[in-house]
Amino acid sequence: MIPGATTSRSTWKQVGVWSLSLALFSLLVWSSLPKGPTEPQWKGRTLSQWLDTPAFAGFYEYRPVEKAENKEAFDAVRAMGTNCLPWLLARLAPREKPGRFREWLDELALKVEESGGQVPWERSANQHTRQVSRAIAAFFVLGQVAAPAVPQLRDGLLGRDGHLERLASANALGVLGDSGVSVLLNAVTSTDARARQYAVCGLGPSTTNCEMSLAALCKAAADSERRVRQFASLSLAQFTNHSSIVVPALTNLMADSDKLVRHSAMFSLKMYKGDLTAAIPALELAVSDPDTRMSNHAKETLEKLRSQSIKTPP
Repeated sequence: MIPGATTSRSTWKQVGVWSLSLALFSLLVWSSLPKGPTEPQWKGRTLSQWLDTPAFAGFYEYRPVEKAENKEAFDAVRAMGTNCLPWLLARLAPREKPGRFREWLDELALKVEESGGQVPWERSANQHTRQVSRAIAAFFVLGQVAAPAVPQLRDGLLGRDGHLERLASANALGVLGDSGVSVLLNAVTSTDARARQYAVCGLGPSTTNCEMSLAALCKAAADSERRVRQFASLSLAQFTNHSSIVVPALTNLMADSDKLVRHSAMFSLKMYKGDLTAAIPALELAVSDPDTRMSNHAKETLEKLRSQSIKTPP
């Protein structure tokens, strides 16, 4: 036997025992320390799990319709109530920049998608947009209950974060009732053109103060900034029960000096679910527009109106 081997072995055993004891003690101390807030749960599932169920809401569906497939998810959001707010607001925050490997995957996915193929993973930007959309839908489900989030959403609308974050804040404000819509109505008169642009987007899905929202959107339809006029047309199209106000505003925008505004106004008329009778003269005139996009949309819309009138019983 080598002299000292027994002693060396005994020393290593002691070191091992002490190391294990220290690790267990550290784990015990860590587990006893106060943790941050835990994500709210209902029926054993977290808020994120409920929001990310496929049936909860579509990709850009900010005002989802309650039906059999998503009723339980709606009930979950309502049951968790204001406990949801910190987590919903966190979803509206700017997206963290992905790591290099993820960036490479995203670039590859984009190239494959542009070539007409499909990839078995979702780009991180799309994941973030989907999470944001479902957070807005959850605000809609909560309604007035989510009013405590209005100050932070206002900061998000008027802040300097990215396009998606400001747009998301505006759309969330639009579904929170009077307190949210009042913020948007104030923002429509802001000197910041971007704030006006996002505010008119949020007024589209607004659920209260319809008359005031319509008046603000009609005023925005004459804004000096083309983006404001463009998004005002898209928001006006969501007020299907106010065709006497919406249709004249959209037909006026069809004659706008900016090409993109004209296209948006024509698209809004084409997609409008309200009464389009008053738009027929403007549509007939647009059939002869030298812009083929305008003329084609006008023809399609007139065809749709004619087919509807044939189907309608006398």
